[in-house]
Amino acid sequence: MSLTMAIPQWLAFVIAGVVLLYGGFRMYLAVAGPSNDERAKARTGMLAMSRRTHGLVAVMLLIAGGLLLASAFGWQPFATNKPTVERPGPGSALPVR
Repeated sequence: MSLTMAIPQWLAFVIAGVVLLYGGFRMYLAVAGPSNDERAKARTGMLAMSRRTHGLVAVMLLIAGGLLLASAFGWQPFATNKPTVERPGPGSALPVR
């Protein structure tokens, strides 16, 4: 009995899309976000992070979103390929001498 559960493919695409969009937003904050003067005024929440940190988080999110998208298309990196053994029919085995 297998205790695996499959999520719907459309849900995997939606989750991957959300992760990719959020990674894109973080990349925007890293490259063309508010200026350092505006960041110095806020200094709370996401604006307290430096541009380099936003870029690092964005790259990690984009990689994770890409992996989610690939797995939604059927990529299984941790699947075990069990070889199938075909048993011969009755009487077809060679005799042992």
